[in-house]
Amino acid sequence: MLPLRVPPALRELSQWVVWRVENREGKATKVPYQPNPARLVRASTGNPSTWGSLENALQALQGHKLEGLGFVFAPGGGVVGVDLDWKGYEGQGVPLEAQTIADRLNSYTEWSPSRKGCHILLRGSLPQGTPHRKQLAPGVELEVYDRGRYFTVTGRHWAGYPDDLQERQAELEALLAELFPPAPMPGPQPVAGLELSDSEALETLFRLVPRARPLWEGNTSEHGGDHSRADMALASFLMWITGNDEARADRLFRQSRLYRPKWDERHAGDGRTYGQMTLQKARALEPYTPRAAGRLSTGTTGATEGQPSACPLDGLSGGGFVLTGYPRYRVRAGAIEAGKLEREQVVYYRLANLAAVITREVARTDGVHSEILFELEGYAGPRPLPLARVRASEFAGMGWVVREWGAGAVVTPG
Repeated sequence: MLPLRVPPALRELSQWVVWRVENREGKATKVPYQPNPARLVRASTGNPSTWGSLENALQALQGHKLEGLGFVFAPGGGVVGVDLDWKGYEGQGVPLEAQTIADRLNSYTEWSPSRKGCHILLRGSLPQGTPHRKQLAPGVELEVYDRGRYFTVTGRHWAGYPDDLQERQAELEALLAELFPPAPMPGPQPVAGLELSDSEALETLFRLVPRARPLWEGNTSEHGGDHSRADMALASFLMWITGNDEARADRLFRQSRLYRPKWDERHAGDGRTYGQMTLQKARALEPYTPRAAGRLSTGTTGATEGQPSACPLDGLSGGGFVLTGYPRYRVRAGAIEAGKLEREQVVYYRLANLAAVITREVARTDGVHSEILFELEGYAGPRPLPLARVRASEFAGMGWVVREWGAGAVVTPG
């Protein structure tokens, strides 16, 4: 591999190793070695003295006839790697889930050695406590690291993506908050799409995400007057509220003032239109589950059909299901409850004496650094709590609850 094909931001860093495939307990493993042209010695991703320069790595690669280069992520190094792997994917081409993440992060992206995966390299850091693995779909896996691991570097750059690492901290934190939501705080859950008319779905969207309304009315100012960016933003909201129902999201988009003839123009060699491509890129990685499911549970009393809720968030649910129809987390009487299977019955226990939903996502920058903030609407029973604004990077830690709402706000581990 030619050094010119390595991202410029990595060329001068002494964080390089070389590797070859070896059999370990019956499994083919890419084993890292020190970039030492004189002798072949194994490297450790935890020991910087076993890493070296790109120049030495290239010499060692050729001299020892090894299989490839590797870049090690160092603590505090400011480089994050996202590994998307679809070796077990039964479809053709790049899975939509992987393509969506590559498009959202929009930094240097290259093929993995197998060409059944890709690596995204960007400038940033992982919030403390971030999980490292996630299954996006059957056969499609994600891993993310900023230390303690190395990535193979092939130089097989994805055309159309930046040829160097980009600053993507805000985008990364927003993606991680979506991929790894905190279990005790379910997000806003709309009523199942099939139970709502189009007008009711839009009313629900505008209530939960107020910034969607200006887009619906054709206002592109939040996106610098860029009509295409505004299209993508509204498409993302519509795919979210419809549970990734592309046909319904398309029907709703056509009712908005952003709709224009370009929506139906062919923009892909396979015949897909601009609108189809936009909606496919806007897929929600974590679409919301029906809020009606929150009323199908047993074990506690609360608001029932036909009766007013104790708080506006009653009936929200999230975290998957304990059993079909029984959500793992729900809101009842303005408090979060967790379901557990006991003696073949789902029983709910209180996790917090409050409930909250994210109502708005705010991007903030000082021109050098950027971050994502969440605005939250909270209730303690029927009593509304003050509006809370929380950094995306600290959202999962839950330490902000007492800071924003006082010592009376209690969240129990569970």
